[in-house]
Amino acid sequence: MKTYSTFEYSEVEYRITDDGKERVEDSVIYLKEKSVEYLEKLNVAQVLRNKIKFQNYAGVISFEDIRLEILPKFLRTDKKLVKPKEIDEKRGKILQNLVRMLEYSGWAGIKETDLTHIGTEKNFFEIYVFLFAKNLAELLKVNRDASYIRTYDELRFVRGRIDFRNYWNPARLHIIPCSYYERNMNTPINRTLKFVSYLLLKKVESSETRRLLKSVMSILDSVLLSPVTLVEVENITFNRLNSRFIPFIDFCKAFLRDSVFSLQGSDVEFFSFLIPMEVLFERFIARAIKDTVGDLYEIKIQPYAGYLARKDGRGIFALQPDIILEGEETKIIVDTKYKLLNPEDRKLGVSQQDLYQMYAYCKELNSKRCVLLYPEGVNGEIKQDFKLGKDEIDLHVRTVSLEYPFEGNKLSEDFKSALIEAI
Repeated sequence: MKTYSTFEYSEVEYRITDDGKERVEDSVIYLKEKSVEYLEKLNVAQVLRNKIKFQNYAGVISFEDIRLEILPKFLRTDKKLVKPKEIDEKRGKILQNLVRMLEYSGWAGIKETDLTHIGTEKNFFEIYVFLFAKNLAELLKVNRDASYIRTYDELRFVRGRIDFRNYWNPARLHIIPCSYYERNMNTPINRTLKFVSYLLLKKVESSETRRLLKSVMSILDSVLLSPVTLVEVENITFNRLNSRFIPFIDFCKAFLRDSVFSLQGSDVEFFSFLIPMEVLFERFIARAIKDTVGDLYEIKIQPYAGYLARKDGRGIFALQPDIILEGEETKIIVDTKYKLLNPEDRKLGVSQQDLYQMYAYCKELNSKRCVLLYPEGVNGEIKQDFKLGKDEIDLHVRTVSLEYPFEGNKLSEDFKSALIEAI
């Protein structure tokens, strides 16, 4: 299956294919009608008359015959739709940094691992499934979910309690009806992990990833392989003994939620795995600020800050800034906005709603300084200062580059310096 790459917030032309074959020709994507319907239901892109405009998501959408890889907007190319191998060599580094951001932000199923093997030929989905399978296989070797299930059986020895109500026939005294609890691995968690691994095994191309998924299924060999529904997965409960499986179940949940299954339910016709970049940017910046200036300020992540208004004695429109930095004599409000600024615009593209929001935060929290933090776009670094209201609250609009935020598996010194200067 061929993979083509495009970018969030980009527009691509599409046509309904006449010959039933999905493909890309001359930067135009040809899709079947049901593929377009699936894309519309995903609600991650605007499907217009003959154009598709992608929103702020990064990841992969898989149709029947082709896959679309959506890359973050901090990587650009002159072409709108290209094969991964045709993209600049930056693509491999960008994918590594994207996965590092997910790992660093505590995203589902990713932990610290060596990513140097990731080549430009792999799409984001292949990379993510590899990490999912690798980390899950390692966890299952030392920790498996199990529960004790009450079992009734007729045995030739006593196990648990004898069921005397059914132990009365003199001709069958050698057969003892017993009631006992047996440790069983056929739990909702294990059934979900095995079923999703089975589905992924049909969709990945990497031999190493396939080997890891088979290893997961082998470890869960005693678990029943049967379809699980999204409702079943959402109803899974966790405790301190199985909480380590939460990120993996979250991945399974996301995969099942955006998949369309065949009538038999054992194969996936369409699927997607998409990361909301706005959420990732917010989590990443919060963690980066905590690690960079945590010794200078008390860092509060998404704290409750009161209400904007009250009605009938109850607060409405909760105020919850992304980050608050509290020092001995200062309090800084930081809010992240995942959109590109326009240096040619007098207002830089900063919305009036964002200014009202920051002003409300500062007034409620009695702060004289706030920062709006944006990702740096192709136009380079942007710095602009404003005064809010009669109180002349300092508002700093700053951008940070996400192209190379890491050196190895640590934040780069350049990124740390830029972040310190921004706040």
